Amino acid sequence: TALATVEEIRLDGCYRLSDDGVAFLATHCAPDLESFELSSNQRLTRAAIESIAGWTNLHTLSLSECPQFADADFAPLTRLTQLRKLTLVQLDKATDGLLDLLFGADSGLQTLEELSLARCAQITDAGLAHVVVKCPQLIHLDLSDVVEVTDATLAAVRAHGLTLRRVYLRRCMLVTDAGIEDLAISANQHLQALDVSSVSSLSGVALAALATHCATGLQELDVSFCRSIRDGDLGLLADACTELVQLRLYGCTQISRRFLQGHRREALVCAGHPLLTGLQLVS
Repeated sequence: TALATVEEIRLDGCYRLSDDGVAFLATHCAPDLESFELSSNQRLTRAAIESIAGWTNLHTLSLSECPQFADADFAPLTRLTQLRKLTLVQLDKATDGLLDLLFGADSGLQTLEELSLARCAQITDAGLAHVVVKCPQLIHLDLSDVVEVTDATLAAVRAHGLTLRRVYLRRCMLVTDAGIEDLAISANQHLQALDVSSVSSLSGVALAALATHCATGLQELDVSFCRSIRDGDLGLLADACTELVQLRLYGCTQISRRFLQGHRREALVCAGHPLLTGLQLVS
């Protein structure tokens, strides 16, 4: 059948999809299926994950927004030794136990390069420590709205020498300048994209670390609602980071025309500031 030649399947939001449907695909699709996206399907159970684990060559898997799954339901995924991208966004029941299970000593997920855990609000540094140890090839980490994350995770990233390229820490309010400095030092010019929007404690110290250690790699930066950052901090960053092409400044009303019109980077696109949208700032 045609299914035997399929390499990628995407079934997001198929609300009537059941375990039987996934089992049918597991039987009729080629054993070397490479990508399976199965998010927002609330009728599935662990039996569906057992079927998925039969595709041993799978390199991309998304099981986001499935609130019915508990930590133990994901145990079969440890058999996916070729998995490189795993997206587990907004799993309401996910705890550190999930990461202990997926990235413990007996897991086969050491080839993982991209991990997204955004909006898994119960996950903490303790769980992420397993990821850092198990996944030396990790280059993409999305922890947006994982509100219990602190500098300890970024210190572990530095201690284990991970060279992350894309990091998303939106609303990780417990992260400070020290954590961003650890990230920048560990990335060592490899960091390409960083989102620290609404990490309100960040200051020019964090930007100075990025300017020092990520000058030749950083391309995208989101510091929206980071209101302790000043014109001079952004000016230093823009001058140092010669590859920076996108800077998001939503809610940064403290940034003035001095930076917006005074920086020397013609290729730099600044987005989100009221002065760039025609809105008037009222003092």
